[in-house]
Amino acid sequence: YQLATGETISEIFDSETPDFIGRDKARRTVGIEITQLRFSPDERHMRRIEPPEAHDMDAWWRLLDLMHQKDQKLRQGYWPRCDRKILVIMLIDAGIGAITGATKTDKPNKHGFDEVWLADHTQVEAFGAIDLFAVVHPTLEGQFATGDCGQKPFG
Repeated sequence: YQLATGETISEIFDSETPDFIGRDKARRTVGIEITQLRFSPDERHMRRIEPPEAHDMDAWWRLLDLMHQKDQKLRQGYWPRCDRKILVIMLIDAGIGAITGATKTDKPNKHGFDEVWLADHTQVEAFGAIDLFAVVHPTLEGQFATGDCGQKPFG
């Protein structure tokens, strides 16, 4: 997140709803929810046998459903006390490219998340870097590579 946005969230505490609560540099309360987009073992097996098209519509619809489910919980727990709301969706069984295609970053609406990020865990490199895609963000747009995919970190 810091590599993509230049921002850090400090004083992070575990919570239930949202998963984490912290403070940004303006001292606003930030709620962070982390979830995964993944398929059942049977579906993963079938997806290996018959890989999805370049634009994975099944994963796209699941992503929309997952975002809707998380939006419905914004009135529960500590969410109402949060000044900023961030949703991070870890992609386990479908990469950013297969889901986003020509999708652009949306601006937040006043009743939803302020930021929604896709974190591509399908090709986690040896040093833990993942690519991020801003699905919803007030100022940033598109995909952010956070590592040197496939390159050695030394000479």
